Amino acid sequence: MTAPISILISALGGEGGGVLASWITNAAAATGLKVQRTSVPGVAQRTGATTYYLEIHSGDQDLGLVLSLAPMPGAVDVVVATELLEAGRAIQSGFVTPERTTLIASTHRVFAIAERAASGEGRVDASQVKTAADALAHTRIMFDMAATARDARSQTNAVILGALAASGRLPIDRAAFRSAIETSGVASEANLRGFGAGFDAAQTSSGPVEAAAEGQPPAALESLGALGDLAAELPPGVAAIAAEAVRRLRGYQDPSYADLFLARLRPIAKLDGDDYALSASVARHLAATMAYEDALWVAQLKSSRQRIDRVRRETGSAPGDVVRIAEYLKPGPEEFAAILPPALAHRLLRWADRPARRARLTFAMKVRTTTVWGYLQLRLLASLRRWRRKTFGFQQQRDLIERWLTDVATAIPLGRTLALEVAECASIVKGYGATHRRGAAQLRGILDLVVGAAVADRMSPATAADALIQARHAAQADETGEAFDKTLASITAANGNVRLHDRAAE
Repeated sequence: MTAPISILISALGGEGGGVLASWITNAAAATGLKVQRTSVPGVAQRTGATTYYLEIHSGDQDLGLVLSLAPMPGAVDVVVATELLEAGRAIQSGFVTPERTTLIASTHRVFAIAERAASGEGRVDASQVKTAADALAHTRIMFDMAATARDARSQTNAVILGALAASGRLPIDRAAFRSAIETSGVASEANLRGFGAGFDAAQTSSGPVEAAAEGQPPAALESLGALGDLAAELPPGVAAIAAEAVRRLRGYQDPSYADLFLARLRPIAKLDGDDYALSASVARHLAATMAYEDALWVAQLKSSRQRIDRVRRETGSAPGDVVRIAEYLKPGPEEFAAILPPALAHRLLRWADRPARRARLTFAMKVRTTTVWGYLQLRLLASLRRWRRKTFGFQQQRDLIERWLTDVATAIPLGRTLALEVAECASIVKGYGATHRRGAAQLRGILDLVVGAAVADRMSPATAADALIQARHAAQADETGEAFDKTLASITAANGNVRLHDRAAE
């Protein structure tokens, strides 16, 4: 008696994993095969990861065959993953083996909660997952199925079904899969487009997984004006970062703000070494700190057409469906002060210095952006960005950026290792509200304590670089700042001639 074919599907909530499993089940049943499906819902994953397990048997159905309810490591024939990290989880759990497993996975990323919440760089190294897939899968079909679905105006699960059909791993012909989509009666035309696109793309996606292209400037580079001149001074990898920064900063503020980014980056590039690692680090962090998250930017993002369309797409809404979106906000005195002129901001912060007054200016808001009034509230707030340069928050951020860039340039003659660590310290400043304020204060503390000592020759460049690494990791270790304060105290104790900066006065 032949063994059943086992299929494990690992999907994120909202990506149609259940529909994909039902299509496979219905196609197998229509072909006359014995099929069984089970599912295990997940918790505490992005939007809820769920695994589906199917076994298909093509032998005599009168033998009383009992199929398994759960997959066994080393005994899975086909692993399907709707996102790259889900493929990594399956590989790590031992479900992908070189002796038998066909791996079908999308290479796009949906970041996990742990990746989003990390104070520093928390993203999983996608190249490690791709390398493991190449080494451990018997056969693998991997490409950006989400992008393919967008191009086909379809859904990712339909593209994945097409890739599965193209793999030839199941004893089910293409017509049976198409029939399963048609008989489901849900967005059949769009799903058939996605199925066809996935089937075609899978024909050329069974070789080694290629890493993201490096060494080629972005196609739009020539259209970015002043960036074209900068590209001649930088390797393509840095120019690509700069191109994305220019695109983002133009949307964040205006073209002149993007030009300011280039003006700030150019002096660092001229002082950099041959590998341009310092320029790449500065470009990346400078773009992030210039596009800091204030109330105006949050309002702009939450009311953008792209976000509303993304929500409709992620919820699987059909044309004509009513979708309601509610934004939950909780601004405080600092958020209000950040969008005021400095004089008014200082007066407001002095007035709100008492707990009772602070409580009066801290309140929860529920804004329904799919209503006319809710949408207009956010659009009105977003429209104030034309005055952002005159706000208290902008001027604070500008001063911090200029101080950081000055210290990067000052550290270069002392050693590129030290300069690179100064550049990387900007990663501490991120987020919104209290998170941003804490990171800014920590960055100022690091620059005052360590870089100042290195410049004054009270600390060697190697010691200073090591101290910056310790302080940066401590700042990213917890949200209370306790680890950071302890680390700075230990740096001070180890270098008795270094005075600890009094951050409490800021």
